Amino acid sequence: MSVSLRAFDEPGVVSTLYERSNMRGGTSAHRRCRVGLVVANRAIVAAIFGEDAAMVLMEKVEKRAISFLGAAGDVVRQGADGVALILHGDAGFGTWGATRFIEAALRTIAARPVRYGDVDILPELSAVTEEGAVAPRRPSPQDAVRIASYVGAMADAARLAEAMGECALFLAWHPVVACGPDRTLLHYHATPHLPDTAGASLDPEDMMRAYQRIGMTELLDSHVVRLTIERLRKQPELRLACSISAASATVSAWWESIFAALRSAPQVAARLIVAIDQAAPFPSIAQAVIFADRMRGLGCQIALANFGAGQTAVGHLPMLAPDLVIVDRIFLRHVSGAEALGHLVGLARNYSSIVLVDGAETKDHMRRAEAAGASGFSGREAGAPRLALLTDVPTAPVSKPPAAIPAETSLPALPRPDVRRLRRGIAVAVCLSAFLWWGLIEMVRLIA
Repeated sequence: MSVSLRAFDEPGVVSTLYERSNMRGGTSAHRRCRVGLVVANRAIVAAIFGEDAAMVLMEKVEKRAISFLGAAGDVVRQGADGVALILHGDAGFGTWGATRFIEAALRTIAARPVRYGDVDILPELSAVTEEGAVAPRRPSPQDAVRIASYVGAMADAARLAEAMGECALFLAWHPVVACGPDRTLLHYHATPHLPDTAGASLDPEDMMRAYQRIGMTELLDSHVVRLTIERLRKQPELRLACSISAASATVSAWWESIFAALRSAPQVAARLIVAIDQAAPFPSIAQAVIFADRMRGLGCQIALANFGAGQTAVGHLPMLAPDLVIVDRIFLRHVSGAEALGHLVGLARNYSSIVLVDGAETKDHMRRAEAAGASGFSGREAGAPRLALLTDVPTAPVSKPPAAIPAETSLPALPRPDVRRLRRGIAVAVCLSAFLWWGLIEMVRLIA
């Protein structure tokens, strides 16, 4: 039977589904579907906070899993860092139901921190079913960042998780305008904010870095995308963008309810821009290509942010084929970056018709963006961010109408990576890298 994610959000609802499945009779009530949950950071927690903390973490995960399943199944410990959810009957399972069930389990069990003494710890969960639907791989304890950094990041991430659960996290909307005298509004770009005790707001980049360090970017990113979709539903005149980390650009269980929401509302998807932030590396460029194609297939547009900085690789352009490219702000803020900005904008225009520049804080920055040939810019010169509900604001028309999306009752199979496209992209990337390096060397020579 098909079950909505909303139903799984309440503890014990799975039990009701199980009872309904039994009442229908048949052999389905005797099937046993299994989902394994691995607490990927148990060893890290034990190394930093002690074995007692790791034990408390595992006990809390097990209790939450039991509450989540209710009488619909059993929860069994699997080794030192895993639990198995064994569901009797076929409540919610199948190609579509299993992935939605996994997402609900992850959100219910991992979204809230576990208290140990005066420390809040988020369980870092991975999931696998007998059919082999695996959540993104997580870093091993040997790959963890230094202890001091991890402790600070965990504290920030736990605080953010509490805020998301209490609806205290809000979005600020930054205008993005076209170059030229009219400064036509292209769209608004969302950034998450959390007020601190003094009434100020924590830096959204610090929030993202905290989740990157503990390997749980999907928890924050999927929440921000969900809030953006809600705003698009309320205001059909708007076109909005939001950022996700490159570490989240994988087709995982965390995105299933969002895919379903966009599939059911193509008019909303057509006004959503998902910007992939390259401050962190892609876990898999092949998975990122699948994720981008999946979002585009639902009607969204894909932007590649922080181009020219962070973990940027020129080869990502032909592989991801973004609808928009956002050049990093560093090239506006340094006079020596003016010529490099022109090179980057020209390079990006080979793969995207819309190239934006971030960080235009002054009129001089705006003029540099225009001189470089950018389509538009964001920053203080584009306008102050809005915190209240946006109303009566003009927006540029959507550049391309969404393709008709047939109504589906089941999730389509994930597309395989286009190997020829990847190989072609790598070849082009090598040539473009050589060209870019030549341009930078010439620029340095001229300056010298």
